[in-house]
Amino acid sequence: MNKIKITANAKVNFTLDITGGKNGYHEIESLVASVDLSDAVTLFKRNDGLITVKMKGLGRNIPEKSNNALIAGELFVKTFGTLGADIVIDKSIPLGGGLGGSSADAVAVLKGLAALYGISADLMPLANKLGSDTAYMLNGGFAVISGRGEKITPLSVNAKFYLLILSASEQILAKSAYGEYDKQGLLYEKTTKPAVTYLTNGENDKFLNCLGNHLTGAAKWLLPETGENLKTLLKFSAANMTGSGSAVYAAFVCRRERDKAYRKLKKTFAGKLLKAETI
Repeated sequence: MNKIKITANAKVNFTLDITGGKNGYHEIESLVASVDLSDAVTLFKRNDGLITVKMKGLGRNIPEKSNNALIAGELFVKTFGTLGADIVIDKSIPLGGGLGGSSADAVAVLKGLAALYGISADLMPLANKLGSDTAYMLNGGFAVISGRGEKITPLSVNAKFYLLILSASEQILAKSAYGEYDKQGLLYEKTTKPAVTYLTNGENDKFLNCLGNHLTGAAKWLLPETGENLKTLLKFSAANMTGSGSAVYAAFVCRRERDKAYRKLKKTFAGKLLKAETI
C-alpha cells in the first residue's frame, strides 16, 4: 500500500464545565460527540523520512510550521523510525471554531502512517502530546472528557442529533478565551453530569436543555459576533458554543426541523452555515 485516505471528523462540545485549575492549566469536564463534518486526509509514502503537508480548501493559509498535521507526522516518524509521507488535507472543518479540526487532522495522520507502515502500537501516548482533545479524537463518538482532555469516558448511547453550525468571521484562540474567563471570574452551573444522565436515559429533549459552555461569556466579550450568532440560533432550537468558540450550533432531535431552520438562514449566513449530525 502506497497511499491511504482517512476521514477526519469534527466534534462538538454539548457541555463544557471548567472544574478547576492545576499547574497553570484549566481542568474541564465536557460531553462531546463526533459529527459528520470532516476533512479528507490523504497520505502518500515517501522514500525518506520527511513529512510534507499540502493544504486545500479552508486550510490554505495555515502556516506549515504550526500545522498540527505536520507536527503529528514528524512525531510519528521520530517515535517509530519509519519513512515519511506526503500529506494532502482537503479541509472543510472551519478554522478556529472549537470544532477540533486541527486535532482531527493530527489523528488522521497518526492513523494513516500507522496503516501505511504496519505499526500496531498504541497511538494514545503520541496523541496526548499533540493537544488537549487529540486523544479523544482517536476513537471519537459520544464521550465525557475531563482533566485537561486526556481522561476519556466513552458513552454507549444510541442518540442522533441534527445540527446547524454557524461560524463567525474571526477565530478565538483558546488561550484568549480561558484568559478572559479567568478575568471575568464568574461562576456557572455545571451541566455535564445531568446531561449525561438524560442522554443515557434517552430523554433527548431534557438533554438539550442542559447544553452549556462556561467559556461562552468570555467568547461573547472577545468577539460579540459569537453572541449574536448564538442569539439567532436560539430562535430555532437549543443552541450552544463549541469548544472555546467561535463557532456556535443549534441542536435538533428532528432532521426536518433542522432543515427548515437551515432554509430560513442560509441566505443570511451564506458560506458560514453548515448542516451536520452526530455519528
